Amino acid sequence: MRWSHGGYLTEHIGDRLRPTAIGFAITFSGLGETVYGWASKGIWSPDQPGFEAWKPVLLASVAGLFATAGLFLYDRLKPIRSEIPPTTDPTTPELPDETTS
Repeated sequence: MRWSHGGYLTEHIGDRLRPTAIGFAITFSGLGETVYGWASKGIWSPDQPGFEAWKPVLLASVAGLFATAGLFLYDRLKPIRSEIPPTTDPTTPELPDETTS
């Protein structure tokens, strides 16, 4: 799943943010998966009597919906795909007020 994030970002994020976005997505997806695995196994161990598989699945679904809603709202406040004109020197970041001459 993490690599599909990388493919999606390759197509939808501009050149200046692409490497950072792919690294961010893969890193935090892996961290989230690890934390969820530890937490759900600690809370709902399959070895316990009366284990019901729907509870960890429901938790993952609700967490995914919250993350989706959060990303949607964040994108409305600060658009992820907004383009910044490139500088002549790619190692020097350009401030927005420097682009108007």
